[in-house]
Amino acid sequence: MEKAKREAILKPSEPSLASQKVVSSAWKAIGDEVDELAANKFSLYLDDAVTNGYSFQAYLVEKKAVPNAQEGLNEATAAIADFDKNALSAIGEIRPKKWNWSEMSTKVGMAEEYDFIYAYTSRMLHATPISLTTDQKSLEEVEVYIMLRYCAVKMAEVFDVAQKQFNASTLH
Repeated sequence: MEKAKREAILKPSEPSLASQKVVSSAWKAIGDEVDELAANKFSLYLDDAVTNGYSFQAYLVEKKAVPNAQEGLNEATAAIADFDKNALSAIGEIRPKKWNWSEMSTKVGMAEEYDFIYAYTSRMLHATPISLTTDQKSLEEVEVYIMLRYCAVKMAEVFDVAQKQFNASTLH
């Protein structure tokens, strides 16, 4: 706020039209500043603060909203602690002792995907008699393209499933 506006508010003088405008402008600037500070502090409750008054709204936030938020935070903290306490043992119970990608892919209905990736990458990674005669260590462009195309198709499937799950969860 400008110095002249502050002085006009604090210093008694004859209420000329010019000084009334300065005072009115200063009060508006102060109000705008208070509204901006309140918007930053209240955020969710700004509209209510304008209606109820800032002091009363602060009281309501302190007495009602904060305790509700604290209760939710306490519940979430307890749920996380419970998860941390029980998750490792629960995972250990369902985790197979010896991991076998082929078996796991069959269990989750992805045996075809596993067979394709295994066969394709195996041919790319394992040496053949002809690979001993070359110093090529990089994949051919066509090999990179095939694998990236496969990944793109599978990612599109993942996004479709995720979108269906998201849409289903928002309906309830």
